[in-house]
Amino acid sequence: MYRAMQGFPIAIMLTSAWQAQGLNSDLVERWDAHKDDDFGQLYPSTKRKTFLLDLAWDCVETIATLRSHRIPEPQEAWQDVSRSEKRLLSQIDAILSCGREIVLSISEMAFDPDLSDPDRVYAILMVIGCVDEEIWIRKAVDILQRAALNSPEERLAAIESMCLIPHPRVREFLAPLLDHHESNVRAAALEILAYRGQLGDKDVMRAINDSSPQVLTQVAANLDRLETSGVGEAHERLLTHSDEQVVRSAFYLGVWQSSPRAKHRMYELCMAERGSFAEAIVFLALLGDERDLAIIRSLIVGGTNRLALRAAGYFGHPDLIPLLTDVLRNAEEEIANETAVALNRITGANLTKTVEKFDYEPGDQEFFDQPPPGQVVLLPSTDYVAWSNWYTDNKVTFESNTRLRRGKQFGSSILLEELEIWISDRADRAITYLELRKMTQEGCPRFHPLDFVAVQEASLRELKRWEKEGRFRQLE
Repeated sequence: MYRAMQGFPIAIMLTSAWQAQGLNSDLVERWDAHKDDDFGQLYPSTKRKTFLLDLAWDCVETIATLRSHRIPEPQEAWQDVSRSEKRLLSQIDAILSCGREIVLSISEMAFDPDLSDPDRVYAILMVIGCVDEEIWIRKAVDILQRAALNSPEERLAAIESMCLIPHPRVREFLAPLLDHHESNVRAAALEILAYRGQLGDKDVMRAINDSSPQVLTQVAANLDRLETSGVGEAHERLLTHSDEQVVRSAFYLGVWQSSPRAKHRMYELCMAERGSFAEAIVFLALLGDERDLAIIRSLIVGGTNRLALRAAGYFGHPDLIPLLTDVLRNAEEEIANETAVALNRITGANLTKTVEKFDYEPGDQEFFDQPPPGQVVLLPSTDYVAWSNWYTDNKVTFESNTRLRRGKQFGSSILLEELEIWISDRADRAITYLELRKMTQEGCPRFHPLDFVAVQEASLRELKRWEKEGRFRQLE
């Protein structure tokens, strides 16, 4: 069973569909009405099949909905989605309990004939990827190829699902796609195999000279797997590529290896593009060199560069606090929110504001007889006066040569605390893990924000063990 699913009852054929935990209540009622019937005798086989197919399809639609529920809301802890994950897996169990004929039928329904439906693609792949038989992995690979060519949304959904499924023969059937004539398919195969830890050195070497930016983005993300003399030259080519995603991917490797060439490229882009291309200013900040304080300060001035504001939060220098606070004086909402996040990331002050969020646009209220209530959430405060007062009261506690994160000295301990407590957003969690990787010269324990909660928890335990053993380099 693949590690992303560890600890979950996947691909277990339940004796009765109604036993699946989390099965839709309406399905339970429908099943209870017939649970004592002998379908084989009292009903024609077509009626029995129709009933089971309806039941299975309702479960497919629930899986499709639950895909987005695995992504934490801003106010949620990342662990909160585990309930949705368990419910998602119980839907798979319920579908499998309907039998082979039903699963075959729904496997042919992965695509809406009229429009793009990425969640539907995801759901079908999650189901058939949990059955250990060759026919299912062949169907899954066929669906992946079609999705990769249909639309960007369906391609991403298929990749996500193929990353997670526990079928043991994914590598065997995806490897031929690395030479597929369509670059979208080649790139998808690279990404899936890399996530699953099944991408070989030869796979990366073969793709280094590919002309497709999508393929090269995956190559850049996996160059660290190679130990050949040509890696440095390949990395340099990718750093100067014209495609933004390729360069951004190459920056990840540059940060982890503290590459002088990557830093020089980041600096060039900060001078020429104000750090916007490939988020160069953010990656420069992740390298955490105090000599770069001046360039970050210069890009913050004026308070219009969102990426510079984000970079300031990661850079964590105390001298940036009053500059960021001053941005709040006249900032528009979008800039003010980015600034508040940066201030909280540096200081740990946790100044917040209460906001009511609605599931509909303000102009849509007229369509409701009684508009549904909004959800009250806490967001970082954008109050200039509150932050000014806080800084006045606390500035004496900061040492100008100490890099901060959440008000504490930057290091592996606070990064692990962020992963466990503070950060739910997948992209932010990936960056925080990158910062941890930068603090070790050896192979850091794997962590991926796409993993199921139970797997992320296991990864964090391993990272904490490393921290306890002193295997992360601390800043001097």
